[in-house]
Amino acid sequence: MQSNQPENQDTTKDWSTHEFKTPTKELNVIELMETFKKGKTYANYMQFVADLQQSVTSKKISTTPMDPKFEPIAKMLDDFKQWIKETPPIQQPMRFGNKAFCKWHEKVQAVTPCLIV
Repeated sequence: MQSNQPENQDTTKDWSTHEFKTPTKELNVIELMETFKKGKTYANYMQFVADLQQSVTSKKISTTPMDPKFEPIAKMLDDFKQWIKETPPIQQPMRFGNKAFCKWHEKVQAVTPCLIV
């Protein structure tokens, strides 16, 4: 898929005036999800994912150098993977998910304030 952005267009956004909000769950019922899937935001999101996929197709990870500004994110994801290894699923009935996830999520929540800049 090709991106909808014209070449050489500056897509830099001025975040200094943006008002950030704490995320909340808004898609509580299947009907809202279906409405969301028909909207522009969903189409933009899917285009973004497709563009990302296209940008790395046929490239080996080892030949794609990591920009130093992404090293903290890569380390954070490595930490999350390590915590998953340290918090294996609990053998239990699975009606509402595995309780080990709660322990993993507590670890993530404990460090999240430090990660938000």
